[in-house]
Amino acid sequence: MEKLQQLASTIAQIYVDGLKAETGTTLVTYNGITGEVIPELLAAGLFDNAVSIVKSRGESFDVESKACDLLLPYLNVFTKPYSITERCICDIGKMVGFALRDGDIRELSTTH
Repeated sequence: MEKLQQLASTIAQIYVDGLKAETGTTLVTYNGITGEVIPELLAAGLFDNAVSIVKSRGESFDVESKACDLLLPYLNVFTKPYSITERCICDIGKMVGFALRDGDIRELSTTH
């Protein structure tokens, strides 16, 4: 599943770079809980979520390709350098919010 991992890593790195460029930090706060968005952990969350969605649909053949199909709309390959879509920013923002709310550190490192 190397292709899926690379795609998730690319999306995560672009998101974190954009967050840092926009806010000056990779820290985010949700309902008073602050956490650092770490690219490797975010990529793992994107990877896991995509695979879980495909498997929850009963798919067992070509899971990587189908999971990539879920993540590809997040990446705009028509820009140089690549960028992520508004949908991606929104969805990752929700993931990060859920992770902070639930104390789930798969996508980020939580600090209180």
